[in-house]
Amino acid sequence: MAGFRLADTDKETLAEKYFCIFCLLLLRDAMQTSCGHFYCQSCLVNLIQNATSMLMICLNDKKRLQPNEVFADKFMRREILALVVHCTFKDDGCIWKGEVRHLENHTSTCEFLKIPCVHPECGVLVKKADLTEHLEKECMYRLEKCKFCQGQINLNRMKVHHENECPGHPAVCDKCRRDDIPRGRVKHMLLKLKLALLLFKMTIIL
Repeated sequence: MAGFRLADTDKETLAEKYFCIFCLLLLRDAMQTSCGHFYCQSCLVNLIQNATSMLMICLNDKKRLQPNEVFADKFMRREILALVVHCTFKDDGCIWKGEVRHLENHTSTCEFLKIPCVHPECGVLVKKADLTEHLEKECMYRLEKCKFCQGQINLNRMKVHHENECPGHPAVCDKCRRDDIPRGRVKHMLLKLKLALLLFKMTIIL
C-alpha cells in the first residue's frame, strides 16, 4: 500500500523528508536507503521488483542500491505516526485534526467521505452525510410511487412504465374512443366484449 494521502494544507506545510520519493505521499512504514533517502516499504518492494538486471537505482540521486542496504527506519515511522494532520476532506468542510496513526480510521467514517450511490446504475459519488438526501430527492434510480397504480417504480423508468406497462394509466379504448379508462380495465373490457361477441355468434349458429 502506498503512502498516506493528506489534505493540501498539510502537503504544503510538512517537511519534504516525510514524503516518499516514489509515490510522493506521506511515508507509510518508512524505509531508508544507504544514501539517506526514504521510501514507503511497499514502494521500495515495487522498485526492487521492477529493477532491470537486478540493478536498483535510487530515484533521488541515481545511486546504485542493494536490497541489503535498505532498512526499516523505526524512528522515522514513530515520528510520522505522531504528526498532527487535518482530515483529507478538510477542503470539503471537515474540521477533524489528529495524529497520522488515527487518520485512516477517521477517514473511513468521515461524513465528508464520498461514497457511491446504493443504486449501481446511478454511479454518482456523494458525501456520506448527503446520501439520504440524494436517495430521497436527486437519484434518478430511486423508487417512486406511481400515481396511477401505486406501484414502486424506478424514477428513470416512470415514463416507460406509464406509456407501456401501468395498468392504472389512462388509455384510449379502441371501441368507444374514451381516453380516461385505466389501461388494465380497457383490456378487461375488450376481452369481455370479445367473449360476448363469440357467445353471440355461437347463439346464432345454434
